[in-house]
Amino acid sequence: MLVLTLYLMQSVQLFAAESPFHTTTVENGTFTQGTIWYTLQIGNNGYVLDNNGSASYIALDDVISDATDDAQLWAFSGDNTNGYKLYNKGAGANKVLAAPTTMQGTTGANSYPILVDADNIPAGYTDTWLFTSSTDLGAGDTYYYMYEKNYPSNKVNNRDNKLAFWNSGADAGSTLNIRIAQAEYKVTTGTGEWTASNTEGTWAAGWKSTEAPHAILSETQGRNNIAGYDRDGNLQLFTCLDNAVIDGKHIATYSISAESEDYMIAGYRFNFTSSGTSDVIVTPEGGNDVTAGYTSQATVEATNNDEATALTFTVTSNSNMFANTNDFYITIVRKAPYIEPSTEIFVTNKDDIPYRIPAIAMAKNGDLIAAADYRHSGSDIGVVNNGRIDLHARISKDNGKSWGNRFSIVDGQGANSPDFMHVGFGDPAIVADRESNRVLVLSCAGNVSFQAGTRNNHQNIARFYSENNGETWSDPVDIAPKIYAMWDSSSQGPVMAMFVGSGKIHQSRYVKVNNYYRLYCAVLLKNKNATYTNFVLYSDDFGGSWNVLGGVETAPIPSGGDEPKVEELPNGNVIISSRINGGRDFNIFTFTNAEKAEGSWGTRATSNANVNGVVAQGNSTNGEILIIPVVRNEDNKEMWMALQSVPFGSGRNNVGIYYKELETEADFNTPANFAKNWDGRHQATYLGSAYSTMCLQKDSTIAFLYEESTHGADYTIIYKNYTLEYITDDAYSVAKGKEPEIEPAEPIEPGTPVLPEGTKLYRIKSVSKSKYLNIESYNANNASGPKGSVGIADYTESNDQIFAVEDAGNGKFYLISADGYYIVCRQWNIDASNTGEKSQLGIEYANDTEFYITNGSQYFKVGEVDGQYGVYYPYCDAPASLAEKWVLEEVEIETAIKKIEIENGNNSIYDLTGRRIEKITRTGIYIVDGKKVLVK
Repeated sequence: MLVLTLYLMQSVQLFAAESPFHTTTVENGTFTQGTIWYTLQIGNNGYVLDNNGSASYIALDDVISDATDDAQLWAFSGDNTNGYKLYNKGAGANKVLAAPTTMQGTTGANSYPILVDADNIPAGYTDTWLFTSSTDLGAGDTYYYMYEKNYPSNKVNNRDNKLAFWNSGADAGSTLNIRIAQAEYKVTTGTGEWTASNTEGTWAAGWKSTEAPHAILSETQGRNNIAGYDRDGNLQLFTCLDNAVIDGKHIATYSISAESEDYMIAGYRFNFTSSGTSDVIVTPEGGNDVTAGYTSQATVEATNNDEATALTFTVTSNSNMFANTNDFYITIVRKAPYIEPSTEIFVTNKDDIPYRIPAIAMAKNGDLIAAADYRHSGSDIGVVNNGRIDLHARISKDNGKSWGNRFSIVDGQGANSPDFMHVGFGDPAIVADRESNRVLVLSCAGNVSFQAGTRNNHQNIARFYSENNGETWSDPVDIAPKIYAMWDSSSQGPVMAMFVGSGKIHQSRYVKVNNYYRLYCAVLLKNKNATYTNFVLYSDDFGGSWNVLGGVETAPIPSGGDEPKVEELPNGNVIISSRINGGRDFNIFTFTNAEKAEGSWGTRATSNANVNGVVAQGNSTNGEILIIPVVRNEDNKEMWMALQSVPFGSGRNNVGIYYKELETEADFNTPANFAKNWDGRHQATYLGSAYSTMCLQKDSTIAFLYEESTHGADYTIIYKNYTLEYITDDAYSVAKGKEPEIEPAEPIEPGTPVLPEGTKLYRIKSVSKSKYLNIESYNANNASGPKGSVGIADYTESNDQIFAVEDAGNGKFYLISADGYYIVCRQWNIDASNTGEKSQLGIEYANDTEFYITNGSQYFKVGEVDGQYGVYYPYCDAPASLAEKWVLEEVEIETAIKKIEIENGNNSIYDLTGRRIEKITRTGIYIVDGKKVLVK
């Protein structure tokens, strides 16, 4: 904790009402009683300003101390008009903070504020400062820009971990977080207010300091045992009434606490006398009795050595007496952040080669394998020409308690590389097979950045294998050519750039094909239009070959994609999590056949503050998504839990983990439901911090690996071993043994078929392509998005190509599938070129999205929206005038009936493919006793 001494006296000089700080004065080389001390932290990393001593600058590489450190404490004198002088407690009252007014170096990078003799300010320096509010680190009344009086452009800034200036604007690097560290309140009726009292306010059960952060004195039984007794407002503390006597003693217990969770009571002291002829005894909790009489004053004091929530003491006498107090002071201090146990896996000190981008996996034998970039180049792949990057690893064989020596998975060669790929390797993604000793790493490789990539000049995707739980590794193999080629003939392709999201590659809990459980990884892809999208790849041979989940046409994050991760939901569906400013984007792939990887993506949903979701305020980074079985400790209910790590701060700082119950399918059956209403979070660090990843360990704890500015440099890779109880404040535990069953969501009943009796049915054929509108997939349980997708296909005799038209008025008609679904427009791009997709269609229970056909002489135009014609054509290369032309081919059926009048099982019933049907479950056309029949 921060141990300081600050006094809030009635005589303390305060700023004007609009001023943010309490001020002090210096008399005879000392700070006056009542000086309030603050800490000043700067920028995203929250580095604290301290006494520079004999150094020529204030180094910005330290955080708030967890012990007494006068070097970190500052006081103010002055006002908003004349400016302020800043004093450092460690430097003493004869030193002030001063800086040159002429900026040296680029935009003031070499002009340093330092502590100088208050009576000997150097020529060209000023010791007078002004402050204006800042919102660059978030909302709040403690954030300020600080600049030299008369030089408003000269704002202090973190320049290469030195306190200097930036005179070309202001941003988070110029923002100071200035907060009270400690205050000592005099306890009188004039320095506080009653929190509970009788109607007249003459007797009270509690007192609270007027100034924030508030200290509270209360009688623990809620009795009105406190009163003011003299003209100075000193307090009387009553022993108790006759009906509250214990063992012949009149006794009352009092408690002193801090109102804010960010503060604690460091101690108290007061003098007291008895109000009558009987002695009064005050006993601090765990301390000795202190006795005072009517004329004999005694002093009692206590210190909070255990960081207790409250300090208590008793007041005892043989009869009804008061302890009449004077010089009663309570010291309140701001808590220092608890420093969690951690291990520095890969260390970056100032001027070191930096480490970046952590990845971690648990091998079959329980070993933890941690990997990261070792960036000789200091930047991403390809940003520095011929920039060398190695991949380093370490292994723990005892659940993270100790770690083996650092070793290389591969060394980049930089400018000495004999080929393109070996220049550098970065952004590792890792997975260990649960049934063998194999481990797979994928990484970026080569000598071109993602942003600069083209189809013929892009990063490699390097693949590494270990056959012995990560001890040794194969040479890299570039698997990019086959992966890129999958998109070459698609509307997205040819793809210009791509890389696999770093961290954890997910291995399925449910799907095993031949020898391996399936792998899923997510990629950031720049398509031919330079749009950033996300796709999910899957492999059924442990990374030997890869396919695209949902196909190359459908991106789960179709635009605005960023670095992604992927996981598996409790029902086996796949969820993608993509980095965005403000939170995360989620989408879900719902399987119709998991073994064949068949199904469809839902509709992207954003998780942020608007939906009580995952919040990453500013410069977000990639984090990890992890889904694990848990037990809710309150009722021993088994369920699942989603964890998502992101920075909590305004930028790359304060990394932590959000968590959410997955109790029923309704919590995750749609992307929108998964994105909203997360239950809590745990902050892992208060330092600058960025990328993070995690996995479950063999001992059912969580391995959390993240980047941290531990030594004032970006970044050291930190490992923390968390129990789920610690993350969730004992609300949940990891479930061991069988996986929890999930309560299904309430089924969504299909809408009532809308085809009137006798309705004509049609196939809808494109003139230019001679293909038919076709229902491609159904997903009746999709609560938030279309119940399926629509495309075009060759002729098939199936319900999926049979539609009705419903008169919408004004010469427009709705399209309805044979089993009663409306065709809806999922998204429109009216201005797309003739070679690109102009819209995407789906099916829905109600026509809640405009989609029509209109009669254009002998042809129908498909997809009129607000008077403009779009056309569903995934790879339309025909002129728009031709592509808009469709013909309706009537489907001849012998019988059309309103209701199911067929006794299932008693008739010869086949679908249109000729397959025998035992039971009709949905509206459609069937062959019943040799006749085509529309059954509703």
